[in-house]
Amino acid sequence: MGAVIDLSGQVFGKLTVVSYAGSRNGNGALWLCKCDCGNITIKSGKMLRHHGKYASCGCYDGRRKRLVDLTGQRFGNLTVLHRVENTKDSKPQWLCQCDCGNQKIVQSKHLKSGDVKSCGCGKGIKRVGKRTQFTPACRPIIELHSHRNRLYNIWSGMHYRCEKPNASSYEFYGGRGICVCAEWSGKKGFDHFREWAVAHGYADDLEIDRIDNDLGYEPANCRWVTHQENAFNRRARGRSGIVGVSFRKDRPSDIGAWRACITVEGKSKYIGTFKTKEEAIAARKKAEMEIGLRKE
Repeated sequence: MGAVIDLSGQVFGKLTVVSYAGSRNGNGALWLCKCDCGNITIKSGKMLRHHGKYASCGCYDGRRKRLVDLTGQRFGNLTVLHRVENTKDSKPQWLCQCDCGNQKIVQSKHLKSGDVKSCGCGKGIKRVGKRTQFTPACRPIIELHSHRNRLYNIWSGMHYRCEKPNASSYEFYGGRGICVCAEWSGKKGFDHFREWAVAHGYADDLEIDRIDNDLGYEPANCRWVTHQENAFNRRARGRSGIVGVSFRKDRPSDIGAWRACITVEGKSKYIGTFKTKEEAIAARKKAEMEIGLRKE
C-alpha cells in the first residue's frame, strides 16, 4: 500500500472529511466524515472519489431523490421527533414518540410501509406468508379486542356459553334461552359492553353476575360482584334447587343423603351430611350468615 493521500478538509457531495480513521483490508484508507445533515459516518477514500457529488451519509442519493424529512409526521400511533444516526448499512432512522409515552427508533421504510405503527405496547401481530404485519396498537389493554384483555374474555365467554351448543355449560345458558342482548352483540358489542362495565364499577377482581338468573345478559340485569357473591347467586343445578346442597345417591337414606357445603375464598368447605333436604338447607343458610353472605 502506497502513501495515503490526506483528504482532511475536502468536500465530497454532502460529506466533509474530518480526519483519517485507519484502514481496512480491501477498502484502503478510511475517513471520518461529517454529513451536511449532521450525521457522522466513516467512508473509504475509494467510495468518496467514486460517488463524488452524490456522496452522503445515506440521507441523499442524487441518482434518486433527496431524503424526505419525516419530522412531525404521524404513522399510526407514532409521531416522528427527529432523525438519528443511520443503521450500520446506512439506512435512515427516526426517533418517534408513541401515544403511550414511549420512544422508539424506526427506519424510514418501516414507517412509510406501515409495518411499524407503535412502540410495541399492546400491538397485535399476524403473519401473512413470510411477512409480519402489525395492527394499530398503543391503546389501554382494557380497550383491546384481544384475549389478553380480561374484560374481553368475559364478554366473549358470555357469547360462547349462550350461543355455542358445544360449550360445556350451554345447557345452563343458551339451552335455557339465556342470551346476550343486542347492544352487547355484533361489531360494536364489546365497545358498548366495555363502556357499561367501566361506568358500573368493573375491577379485575370482580365477576359479572345476572341479578335474575332466568333473564339474559343485559345492562339492567347485570352487575359486578366478588367471586363469593357470584357463587351465592348462582342457579343451583342439582335436585335441591339450592346452591351448595346436593343429594348423595351413594348414601342410604337412614344415614343421610343430603350434603351441604360452601365456597370460602375459592375453596369448598364441607358443612355436613343430613337426613333431610330441609336440614341441609338450614345448615347451608346458617353458614352463609356466619360469613356474611346472608342477613337474617
